[in-house]
Amino acid sequence: NAATPELMVIRRDALDRAQRAARGRMTRWQGRLVRLPRRGAIAASLAAFAVLAGGAYALSERGDVYSTGRNERRIVDLEDGSKVSLDAQSRVAVKYSGEARRLTLLKGQARFDVAHDVARPFSVRARDRTVVATGTAFNIDIFDRKARVTLIEGRVVVLAAPRPALLGRPIGP
Repeated sequence: NAATPELMVIRRDALDRAQRAARGRMTRWQGRLVRLPRRGAIAASLAAFAVLAGGAYALSERGDVYSTGRNERRIVDLEDGSKVSLDAQSRVAVKYSGEARRLTLLKGQARFDVAHDVARPFSVRARDRTVVATGTAFNIDIFDRKARVTLIEGRVVVLAAPRPALLGRPIGP
């Protein structure tokens, strides 16, 4: 998330450095103070800001990955108030945006206790299924190429992955 305290501190520090560089337009080169041209100071400031903005965007798009080892179970409290309970040897990727909460169960088994937020749907992708919920509890267990979804309470919508096409036409009924 681009608004995390760590990113805010990094952003503030970079902007402070850029402003100081632009105000002074002075730098040290081989031990002597040298006046930079105004365009050079502005270009340096813009370059620093571009690098910082790109890094913040990359960090916000990365998301988080949680996993458990053999004989380990873990409960993860997510930033929206939802909880993910991971069974042994499980792995889940979490990626939130302003419009959606997207998770991917990469392996194993997990229970999802979803905080209600109609404006940001909560979806979990697992193998050949995507489960969408707004405030409920459900479990997903991955078996080989399939995912088994168990509803604990509330409502979910389970969507199948799109079927492969053969010469532009869907296969099957």
